[in-house]
Formats: sequence, C-alpha cells, structure tokens
Amino acid sequence: EVAPPPPSPVPPPVIKKEQVGDSVIVPMEVDSADAADHMAPPKSDGDVAAAASGATDELPIEEEGDEEEQSMDGPMPYLEDDERMLAYLHGRHGGNEEVAKLCLLSHLSMGRAVQARRKMRKVRKREEVEGVPLSDMLYPSEVWRRRYERLFNTMAGDMRKRQRTGLYSFNLHHGDGTAVETRRSGVGMDADTNTASAGGSRRYDYEEELKKPWRSVLDCAEALVQRVPIQSIEPGPEGSVTVTVPPAIDGPKPTLDELIILLRQAHTLPRPEEIFGKRDTANKRISMCMNTIISLVVNARNRLAALNDLIFDEDRDGIDLDELDDFLGDLEESSPLILNEIPTVRAMLESARQWEDKVNRILAGDLTGMFSLEDYEVNKSDVCVLTAAERLVHEGKVVPLMPRSLVSLKARVEKALVLRERLRQMESEKGDTMKQYSSLVREANRIDLAFPEVNALSTVHQAAEEWTDRATVAMRSRLSLAELEELVDTGNEMPVNVSDLLGKLRARVQEAHEWIEDLKRAVPGSAELAKSSSREFGSDRLEWLHRIRDVFNDEGDGSKELLNLASDGSRIPVDIMELQLLQIETDARNWTIKAKKWTENKGKIEELRDHLARGDAIRSRVKLDKNQRGQWGIDAESELKAIVKSADRWYKKYRGYIEGDRRRNRAACIVSLPLLR
Repeated sequence: EVAPPPPSPVPPPVIKKEQVGDSVIVPMEVDSADAADHMAPPKSDGDVAAAASGATDELPIEEEGDEEEQSMDGPMPYLEDDERMLAYLHGRHGGNEEVAKLCLLSHLSMGRAVQARRKMRKVRKREEVEGVPLSDMLYPSEVWRRRYERLFNTMAGDMRKRQRTGLYSFNLHHGDGTAVETRRSGVGMDADTNTASAGGSRRYDYEEELKKPWRSVLDCAEALVQRVPIQSIEPGPEGSVTVTVPPAIDGPKPTLDELIILLRQAHTLPRPEEIFGKRDTANKRISMCMNTIISLVVNARNRLAALNDLIFDEDRDGIDLDELDDFLGDLEESSPLILNEIPTVRAMLESARQWEDKVNRILAGDLTGMFSLEDYEVNKSDVCVLTAAERLVHEGKVVPLMPRSLVSLKARVEKALVLRERLRQMESEKGDTMKQYSSLVREANRIDLAFPEVNALSTVHQAAEEWTDRATVAMRSRLSLAELEELVDTGNEMPVNVSDLLGKLRARVQEAHEWIEDLKRAVPGSAELAKSSSREFGSDRLEWLHRIRDVFNDEGDGSKELLNLASDGSRIPVDIMELQLLQIETDARNWTIKAKKWTENKGKIEELRDHLARGDAIRSRVKLDKNQRGQWGIDAESELKAIVKSADRWYKKYRGYIEGDRRRNRAACIVSLPLLR
C-alpha cells in the first residue's frame, strides 16, 4: 500500500495590529475572514472545488462596465434622503462632525438620558433574575462577556414591551441565524480536531498564535487600568469624603474610546478558558481587567448621559452657560476617563458665549458691523436694535447650544414684532386712551428693543403726560383763557384720547366766552373790541376801561348789570382779562364814592392817607403801555390828594407850635392871637 501524502503546510494567518493607548492589540484573522465570508454570496460546492484547484479561469467574471450600466438604470435608493440629512447637518452645525454627533445623541435622548439609563439598569436586573444568573455560568469570562453584550446592545425590531431577544448589533450576530458566540467558541476546537486528524504533525503552533492576541489585550488592559485614578469614599469629621488615589502608572488618563475599542476587540476573541485552559491564572486577570473596564465605561457613560441632558436645547428656558461651564470643570476633574466630548462641548460653549457677547453689545446700542451701507440707503428706518436682534436670532439658529439669552431674545423679538404691528395700527386709528398708551410704553420698556415706532410712541406719550399734567393743574387752579384755549387746541391735535379732561376744559372755555359775550352786550360800543384771548387785546385795554366807566357813570340799570356780571364772573374758574378790568373799574367806582364823602366833609388825615394807598393799589393792577398810563385815573383822586397836601403844608408850617413841651420857654409859649387864628 502507498502511504497517503503528508498534509501540506498551512500558512500562518495574517495578524492585523491596532494601536490603543500605549499597547498594541493584535486581533485574530478569523474575524476579518468570517466577516468576508458573511458579506460574500454563498458559493456552491463546485465553486469551492474550483477555487481549491486554482481553476479560476472557469468562473464567470463580471466586467466593470456592466456594474456601471446596472447602476445607471435608475436612481440609487435613499440618495436624496441622505443628501437632505447631510445638508441639514452641514447647515445646522457648520459641517462639524463631532458637534453634529453630540447634538444628535442629545436630541435622541430628549433630555432624559440619565432617566433612561436608570430604567435600563432596572430592566437588566429583572432580566438577570428571570434568566441565568451570572454566577452559574460555565466560564468566568462569561460574566464580563454578558455584561459587555448588555452594555452595547442596540435597538432591533419591535420596541414594544415583549420578550427581549438576544440580538446584538456589532460583531455579535450574523444574518444566517448563527450567533458569533457559538462560532467563535469552536474555533480553537475545530483547529485542534483538524490538527489531530492530520496525524499530529503540524509545523505551526495554532495554540500559541491564539494566545498572542489575548496576551496583547491583557497587557493593554492592565496598562490602561493602572493609569486610572481610584476614587474611594472615606468617613470624615463632617461626613463621607471622596478621596482620589493617584494611578499606579504616571501618564494621561485613558479615553473612553480606547476602553470601548479594547472591549470590542476582546469580545471578538475566543473565550480565554478555551485558549489558556480553565486553570490558567490569565483567565482571572482577564476577567478582573474586563470587569473593571466595563465598570469604568458604565461610569463614564453615566457622566456623558448627564452631559447630554444638560446640553439638550429643547428646554423652554434654554441652557445656563455658567452652569454648563461649572459642570464641565467638575467633569474633567472627577471623571476617571478622558471624554472626547468635553473639548467639543467646550467649543460649543465658546461659540455660544461669543454670540452672547454680540447680543450684549447690540442691546447696549452698539450696532457696529450689523448693517451695511445698502441698509442705510434702502430703508433707514429698519436700521434699529430690533432689526439687529432679529438677525442675531437668525444667527442663533446655527449656534450649537441654545443659551437662555437666545430663548429670552427670541421671545422679546416676537413680542416686539407684535408691539410694532399694534403701533402701526394705532397710527391709523387714533383712538387709544392715555391708559392704553401707558400700558404700551411699559410693555416697550420691558421688551427694551428700540425701533422707530417705539421712539414715536415715547415722544407721544411724553407729550401726552405733559399735557395731562398741565390740564390737571388747570382744573385745580385758575388759568388764563388764552392758556386754556391753547390746552384745548393741543388736546384736539393729540393722537391720544384725552376726552375726559378735554371735555372739562372745553366747558370752562365755553363758559368764559359766554360771559364775555354778556359783558359786551352790557357795555355799549365794546362789540368791536378785541377779546382777551387775542393778541390785539393789549391795545384795547384802555378803551375797555373807559367804556366800562361810562356805564358806571350813567344813571340807570347798566351799573347794576355790571355788578351782577362781576359777581358771576368771579365764580368762573378761569382768569378772564375782561373780568379783571371790570373788577378794577368796580373797585375804582367804590373808591370814588368814598373819596367824595371826604371831599365834601372833613375826615381824619390818617384815613385819607390809607384811602389814597388803596387807590395806588388799584392803579397798580392796571397793565397799560407807558404811553397809556397817564390816560387812566380814578375820579376824585386828585381832589383828595390836594386836601392831603394842603394839610401836610399847614402841619409843616405850624409844626413848631404844635409839637414839643414849651412851658419852660416863655418866648415860645407866648403866641399872638392873629397867629392862632
């Protein structure tokens, strides 16, 4: 018999290396081969035989031109949707991939990432109770492998409440229904079986090659774990205190991405018990490192969940940038791992702060750089703080974060636009009261965004307040008829409805004009004289005084009617110049009647002097021009002054005989009889 030929030597698998941290992870070639086998279409037995014999020329080969023709038959599916999503991400986040990823994750959690992780922790505990406990598993590595699979599972199928299936996303399940666990756990055994069937002669040590990836993973895992600072809680005088122990190896803290890559690579390898044996101490070291790394990943993901909740920008109140800055500082200090999301959030925070600085500058009234020369030429009225604020709100839409200042400014701009529309309607209607104007001014002050309509509103409101103050003073005191007529004219022209005060002022003016008409009817020849509210009244004052005196000098009912008019006019709350002239002539008439009594009969010199002083007071009330002052006087005033002057001359002449004590001066006390007479 002819002995069978020895088996051909099997070439060693090509090892792909992946750098993580300071160590090198060497994965197994079986991963890429399995993935290629899974992605490639199934081959028939004939194809496998042809491939083994090298008969590649008999296999059909598709040319590249055929692929191009097939791709040009119709539009590629989902191309337009992908383009829309990419355009949205580019426009929303400025093409920043890291910011886009972080914001999308934050939006997916809808601000409830911490709550969701707590709920998932409860679900995992419930599944652990319902399923096989981790302590009852065959291999110790199954503990951290199960923890990893539960940690990195993703959505699959129906998300309603039902029995969960063990379908995992990343390198955990293949579409043919064969789980990776089963296939990977048999790699070593298959190799041993094939080797044993070959008669035990092989030139390449598969067992040693299978141990190399695990040793590389273990070295890398231990190096990463030793660079993590350990935090412990110790009792203190004021309660529990968190104490941070420095890492065993100096160096930067590992990143979360490094640990996740390490876990993924370790999960793709066969079980360490199948490679090293169940009694090898390497199994315990691997399990301890992997469990520690998974705990670190869970801790870091909890912190990332809190960060995602904090930057979620769909809250009504917006994001407090100071609170976010403090949170990032605490996160950098207390996190055992380096989170690559922190620099991204820092950049987002800086962008939001720059936008806030611009908002503060605009609200302070500095519009530098917000408008172009064309804006000033096209419509200068739009060059205002409100327009600048609208543009800032539009710019804020692309800010990665939504600060509270953006939410506040957006609400203020919306209110300002509503207020501007209301003010434009008021310009055409002109029927709002002072109370409504005051309410609008308070609303504009609360919004604090200047625009032309608000400036006009402030001007009108200020003028209306001044008019109201003057009208209130006029209602409480006696103003001149000219001032009241000016107030009424101003009130008629104002866009504010001040009918309550304006009606009262009009009634007073009307009452004053009616009294003046009655006076003109009582004073003959005064119809052509000017009214006190006109400018020509100053030249007609003297004529008014003469006409009124003529009525008083006539014997009849005219003087009595004038006295009644003077009494009625004094009750009108208006300072009427015609009434003042009437009162002057009335006082002059009464003064003359009393003075004539002293001209006909003797009176005391002191009484005459007092009466002349009252006459001077009446004269001082007459406001005449310099050329007219000598044309008006009081009847009997000159006669009374002459009496007083003659008495003063007599007293001056004989003062020496009247005053003093002359009893000791014989020459002075002897007076002749003619002198006494």
